Amino acid sequence: MKKSLVILLLTFALLVMAMFITNSVLKSEYDKLDKSDIYWTYEKINEQPFKHLVIEGGNRTNIAFEPSKKSSVRVYKNWEGFDKKIVNAYVKNDTLYLKCPDPSLKNPAEKEWWSWNTLVRIFSPELLSVNGINTNIGLFKMKQKNYTIRMDGKSKLEVESYIHQLDTIRINAKDSSTVVFEISPDSLGTDANIKSQVKVKEPAMRQITIGKNGVLNVQSAAELIHSWEFLDIGSVDANVQGISLVDLGHAQIGSIHLNIADTSGIILSGQGLRNLQN
Repeated sequence: MKKSLVILLLTFALLVMAMFITNSVLKSEYDKLDKSDIYWTYEKINEQPFKHLVIEGGNRTNIAFEPSKKSSVRVYKNWEGFDKKIVNAYVKNDTLYLKCPDPSLKNPAEKEWWSWNTLVRIFSPELLSVNGINTNIGLFKMKQKNYTIRMDGKSKLEVESYIHQLDTIRINAKDSSTVVFEISPDSLGTDANIKSQVKVKEPAMRQITIGKNGVLNVQSAAELIHSWEFLDIGSVDANVQGISLVDLGHAQIGSIHLNIADTSGIILSGQGLRNLQN
């Protein structure tokens, strides 16, 4: 048998063996996966319990928090930052300290990839407060009634609530931060489900004067709760500074306490605006 043919056969045999070993390793890794975990593409980098969050950086991408029975911080495994371990997370005194990268991105395609993807996911049974600096975080599937939030630098925080009635919201938004509260679009329910969450007394139909002559009839609260967007908040205490923005646009609010700079903004419903005038 020619030497070249022997080399060819050995090479073919090695390739087949390599493919078999690779498939076995991949199958073994797949079998280890928790098939019920929808976030199996994320690796846990911390599993210590916490109730408060201090997060710095990450405003070029998306960071997500969801309630869960167990606390954890997970990083997207197909991102090079995972291999380089550039996301730092540790827990001290019931507080998770999380530092995310703030890279200088010049390539438009790279910028879009960062903005489209959620590179870090955070889980905990409850989250009593959030303190963010130059970050972009969303709180999803939330069922708690009280929030304490502080956003500094160029930050954005969006809360998507699964429940329609909240008790107290305390917000500090400084520099060029944005804080948004809304009902989660995933919580679409029947009118009966919404009414069971929100106890509203039927008020008389109000009127507000627009300009000198126009008069607009406004929906009563009882009519409004037929909308899944309805959000009822007991009290709001907001300190809004710099060129920051707080958006509570669809909320019916019991009491509002504001300290707002001339260059800052706040979005309120008609009922919220009338509350300020009283």
